[in-house]
Amino acid sequence: MKVFINAVRWFFGVVWCLGALVGFISGEYFGGAINLLLGLVVLPPTYRAIFKRNSNKRVAEVKSTSTHSRPESVQDRDPVRKLENGVKVRQAEGASITPVTNITHSIGSALNIKATVPQKPSDAPVITTHDGKQQHTTTEKRFPLHPTPLSKEQQVNQDKAVDTHNRQEESSGTGQAQATSGRMEDETKATPVEDDAIIDVTGSTYRIDAPVTTKDRLAQKPSYASLVNTYHGQQQAVTERQPASYAAFQNIEQQVDKITSFETALSYDADQWKLGKRLKQKLGLNTQEVGLLNKVAYFDNAFTSMEGCCMATAKLYLSVMKELKKQLQRKGTSMTKEIQFIQEMAIVVYKAQDSYYWSSYDDSYTRQRVAIDVYVTIFKRCEYAVREAFLHKRKISTAYTGNNDELASEFDSRIGEMVDAAIPKLISQVEQPDEATEIELNAQNVTRWKTQLEQLSTQLADGKKETFIEGVYRLGRLNKKNPSVEHIFYEASKLVSKHDREEALRFFLHYLHHDLNSNTV
Repeated sequence: MKVFINAVRWFFGVVWCLGALVGFISGEYFGGAINLLLGLVVLPPTYRAIFKRNSNKRVAEVKSTSTHSRPESVQDRDPVRKLENGVKVRQAEGASITPVTNITHSIGSALNIKATVPQKPSDAPVITTHDGKQQHTTTEKRFPLHPTPLSKEQQVNQDKAVDTHNRQEESSGTGQAQATSGRMEDETKATPVEDDAIIDVTGSTYRIDAPVTTKDRLAQKPSYASLVNTYHGQQQAVTERQPASYAAFQNIEQQVDKITSFETALSYDADQWKLGKRLKQKLGLNTQEVGLLNKVAYFDNAFTSMEGCCMATAKLYLSVMKELKKQLQRKGTSMTKEIQFIQEMAIVVYKAQDSYYWSSYDDSYTRQRVAIDVYVTIFKRCEYAVREAFLHKRKISTAYTGNNDELASEFDSRIGEMVDAAIPKLISQVEQPDEATEIELNAQNVTRWKTQLEQLSTQLADGKKETFIEGVYRLGRLNKKNPSVEHIFYEASKLVSKHDREEALRFFLHYLHHDLNSNTV
């Protein structure tokens, strides 16, 4: 590449020089001078002579600058080396440095440096020695190069003391940090830091908290919630006392995440949303009954959303399943065998409709779907019977939910007919709805009161006027969420007018009261 560039320069340089010569011959002196200048600049010898000279100047300037601005090395900053080399060392006023008297380069050598900083005896911090004596820091203090190894306990105390000292240095600039450090000194009850552990240049003595080991914490066997609260408390303490330590804060966050994720994994239950799991405690169900109710995959609607209606339907469903089990055992079969027969038939039917794309996945899905449809259909027929018993006007379909006439016919012949025969015998065991359920039913069925009022009217024919009157007022309370409650008292006033005109007038006043306060016209 360099050879090519030089060749191009030689070519254009020679061309421009020849052009300059032609210009001078023809009398174009200005144009010839321009061409000559360009040609000479482009020619490699002239180019190197001009630009190489400038680059040498820049290199010389950089070298001269780096010579004067070279940073001091570790040896240059060493005051002992400067003293040995005869270099003057800048010293603080009143401070003295004793030169090194003995330097040994063998292993285990010691460098003895004595530094003395004059202070007023009254202001100087006091250091307590092992002998129990106290002396000011103005006295000579030796720092060994290779100190005596500390024990494990002393090393832990030293590390914690250094950490405490660093936190105080970081937070000493704000009033809140100073108050926090004072609170730490007052609240802690550990022994003071030993003199060998740290030399406190500020003259303050700090105390550290006694460490709580993981073994001690686990011995208390706290709950997951208490552990999370403990870590959150530590997290807040770290934020207040050591705002610069992100590592400690992150460590606590990781501990909290581990505990919460472990607790979530333990508390997760795939059957939590299923019917058997929801009603296990309320109905006192055993494991088998919970399993039967969990097989009902689809049960939510406006009727079963009411707790009393759902519980009544579940009770009837369990009673029907017990009776169905007895009937199948008498025939020498079981619920599992009957469902398997319907599953095999469903695979044959659906595979014939689309045999080209059929796979093993379709087999598994069809079996699972048929089992769900069988139990859901039984539950729907029980729900239909409970709706009628509770005078709920809205009906539901009780046909087989498989959406196939052949499968529906097979289901009825094997299971459905026995279910239909067992429900009328067992419906009498279903308890009547309580007051809360009655209120919700009347809110959904605004004309449900008519059937109940007709039943009360038979009391008047038997001469039980007081029973009728009491029943009407109770019916009004049970329809307090019904927007058509006023019609109850209007019809009751007409029925009782032949037996008690005074009570008929009271019913009519109730009718006016509810009609005036009604949202509907």
